[in-house]
Amino acid sequence: MMYFGLLAILVLILSVSAVSSKKQKGKDFSGKRSVSSYLVLGGIVGTLVGGSSTVGTSQAAFESGFSAWWYTLGCSIGILLFSFVFSKRIYFSDKNTLLEIVSDKYGEKCGITMSLLSAGGTTLSIVSQVLSGVALITSLLPISSPYALLIFIVLVLIYVFFGGGISLGYMGILKTVLMALGFGSCGIIAYLSLGSHLTTLPSSYFNIFNGGVWKNLSQVISLALGIITGQNYTSALITGKTYKESKRAIILSSFIGPFIGLFCILVGLYMKLNHPSIDSSTALPLFIQLKMPPFIAGCLEGMLLLTLVGTTSGTLYATSTIIYRGLMKNRIKNETRATRVLILILLSIVSSVVMSNKGALILNWTFMGAGLRGAVSFFPLVIALFYKKTINKVYVLLSMAAAPIFTIMGKILFYKVDILPVFWGVIGSLVFIVLGMMDKKNNQPIQGGIKEER
Repeated sequence: MMYFGLLAILVLILSVSAVSSKKQKGKDFSGKRSVSSYLVLGGIVGTLVGGSSTVGTSQAAFESGFSAWWYTLGCSIGILLFSFVFSKRIYFSDKNTLLEIVSDKYGEKCGITMSLLSAGGTTLSIVSQVLSGVALITSLLPISSPYALLIFIVLVLIYVFFGGGISLGYMGILKTVLMALGFGSCGIIAYLSLGSHLTTLPSSYFNIFNGGVWKNLSQVISLALGIITGQNYTSALITGKTYKESKRAIILSSFIGPFIGLFCILVGLYMKLNHPSIDSSTALPLFIQLKMPPFIAGCLEGMLLLTLVGTTSGTLYATSTIIYRGLMKNRIKNETRATRVLILILLSIVSSVVMSNKGALILNWTFMGAGLRGAVSFFPLVIALFYKKTINKVYVLLSMAAAPIFTIMGKILFYKVDILPVFWGVIGSLVFIVLGMMDKKNNQPIQGGIKEER
């Protein structure tokens, strides 16, 4: 019966995807000022709520308790900062991408450099989605991790090569409703099942700073910066018919993730108490199979699988497109063929990392990926949007290059410090931006700038 449920949800989601793709043809996050606030909400939530918010959060709760909440809390902090500080400038910038915003002020070379280095961080985040996919498939089928990885890769390639808009618009709304109902039910069942046994967990499990204050804060900062500099959120923002509608949708989206995260934490705690010997990455999928009615369990597992496949596929496609347009556009004219080859290469790299990091915490890869993207892009974006003078673009390029270099140096030199290495990358990027602002010779006022309203 579980497999009937899985098949039913696959048919439902793919059918809605096909219908909404036709209905939104020419509008779906490719044009500006074209969709209503609830579709903007669907697009943002469809990006925010994936393997890290669900499978990864349950795994982290299984391992360390309520400190697993920092992922969804960090996402909300990032979304709120994006909404109240950055969204107005971006919406009225007349630009479709963050690359265009930076390139417009500091030249195409800066924009391309930012995109290419950010693509490295995005690739790291793909690892977390694939790890989640492998955990889900091994819980559904009696197969080993390598075979589960192969199945997941095949599904991703099918999705990429044949297209699909599962995380956008109507699909995001459908996914939000199904996840809220499904994981809300899981969380309530887990809490009721735990009862008084919840107090038998180690006290550290109830400490939200269980991972260490500085480490947790660096995770939140890294994640928030990664959210602000994520192109998916900018793409969703600029599609709203009005700025007020888009901002309202963004603010609302910030409250959904933490609730789903809390439900998944309760699931992780239940599995820690009742099934402590399982692979922690399978805590959520196994709970669904053990505690939910078979048909409903199949629906939830199918929704998770399609979410992971869709998110992985979309991220792979976006990353390969950035690499192609930054490095290969003038040498290889067939963009479709080139991006597909790049996708295969990226998948091979990610698969190697996944196989060598079996059992790794899924959220660690998410924090690293978002942090590296934020370290590279955040300060160049800030000065492009808000700084009323112009600085020498050499400093901007150096700030971008400093992010990965300082991250590696921080990992080597401060390995005993309980803080994410990408935090040092953020510091390195800031140093060169400040130096550029202090260079009076090149630090000149500019005319005009981004309009705040029209």
